[in-house]
Amino acid sequence: MNIVVLQGVLSRTPDRRELASGSVLLQFDLTTPTSTGAASVPVAWFDPPPSAQFDVGDEVVVTGEVRRRFFRSAFAAPFQFLAVALFVGTQGIAHEACFDTLPDDIGVR
Repeated sequence: MNIVVLQGVLSRTPDRRELASGSVLLQFDLTTPTSTGAASVPVAWFDPPPSAQFDVGDEVVVTGEVRRRFFRSAFAAPFQFLAVALFVGTQGIAHEACFDTLPDDIGVR
């Protein structure tokens, strides 16, 4: 099972763009605390609702899955891990809402 739940602060202004397929892609970086400091996690959210408006410094909860993106580069690693969001919400919404996007058979509630 491939499930990720992240809570953190937006560390980059979200970039919204329309793909050739007609889908909308919202990309941002989320900084989360770790045992050794903090980690920045790239997040991609396909077809977010039009009401999804976030800014740098907003604290959000992301649920989704982890994917590995491959690319060619002479100076960087040939792949990158990123979180593909199924749901993104602010801390002001009910915490339960982020778990509504998860499969029922994993027993997390």
